[in-house]
Amino acid sequence: PGLAVVTGIPGSGKSELVDQLAVSLCENAGWKWAIFSPENSVELHVSKLAAKRARAAIIGDEVLADDDEYQSAREWVDDNFLFLPAESGTSVRSILDRADACVAQLKPEGCFGLIIDPWNYVSQTDVASDETSRVNSLLAQLQVWALENNALCVVIAHPTKASGIE
Repeated sequence: PGLAVVTGIPGSGKSELVDQLAVSLCENAGWKWAIFSPENSVELHVSKLAAKRARAAIIGDEVLADDDEYQSAREWVDDNFLFLPAESGTSVRSILDRADACVAQLKPEGCFGLIIDPWNYVSQTDVASDETSRVNSLLAQLQVWALENNALCVVIAHPTKASGIE
């Protein structure tokens, strides 16, 4: 349990790596996950996770898998992942309160994970005076929650693309 921050250059596959890690931990260790991912629609994210479960490629919006196998993979995703919509709040407290409800609903036999992707969607209304102090305070809240819940909280920080780089 604890807190992991994943970052890297734009387009390097940070989100795909974390999704693959989550699927593998579900398959091999009985983990359950809550995901706060406002940049992806739930439908798209479920499709990506199901494709990973079915070991199928995705081209455009199409998952290259047998229909029955893909449907089975989608049902598996529904049993192991819950999504936290941004419309219900973007503060750390709101995300953690909903993650608590996910733990209660999924009742993991193994560990539990929370993915926040991307970090820049988390509202930073903390009263700390400077940005570094605010970020430290929010990350500390995530760390405490993870330790209290025998959970892993994975935060994906997408850096801003540098000007002139494509």
